[in-house]
Amino acid sequence: MRGFSKHPPDVLPDSSYEAIEQLMTWVMGNNDQEVGNSKLYELSNKVNLPTGNNANTIEKRQNLNFAFRKDRLFHKFIRIKKEFDFINKNINNFKSITPREKEIIRLLANGNNNSEIADQLFISRYTVEQHRKNINRKLKIKSFPHLILYSYAFDLV
Repeated sequence: MRGFSKHPPDVLPDSSYEAIEQLMTWVMGNNDQEVGNSKLYELSNKVNLPTGNNANTIEKRQNLNFAFRKDRLFHKFIRIKKEFDFINKNINNFKSITPREKEIIRLLANGNNNSEIADQLFISRYTVEQHRKNINRKLKIKSFPHLILYSYAFDLV
C-alpha cells in the first residue's frame, strides 16, 4: 500500500507511515488470527499523533483528518475480514437453511418477536418456534446475538 507515503511528511512521523502501511498489509493478507491480532495491536501503537497547543501542532491535528479516516478504514477492513472469515467458516451451515427460515431470520433481526412473525406470515406462533429451533440446530447456534451475526454476514438485514 504505497499510497500512504504520498501524504506530507510533516503530518505524521515516518514511523507512523510505516506502521500504517504494515497495518494495511496485515489487514489485506493476514490469515493467522492469533498472530494477526497481537501484530495489529503492536502496529497500532506505533502510529503517533501530534500533541500540544501551539499553532503548528493545531494545524497538524487539523490536517490529520485523513489519518482518523484511515484509522476508521482499518477498523472497517478488520470487520470485513472477520465477516469473510465467518462466512467461509459457516457457509455450509447456512446453505441448509430454507427460504422460509431465512425469512424468519430476517424478521427476527429486524426486531420482530415470534407472535409478530406469526401474524405477518399467517402461520402459528408454534410454527415460528419450530422454525427457530430448526434454525438454531442447522446453524449450530445457542444465542440470539449469534443469529444476528448470521443475518448481517449473509445479508438478511
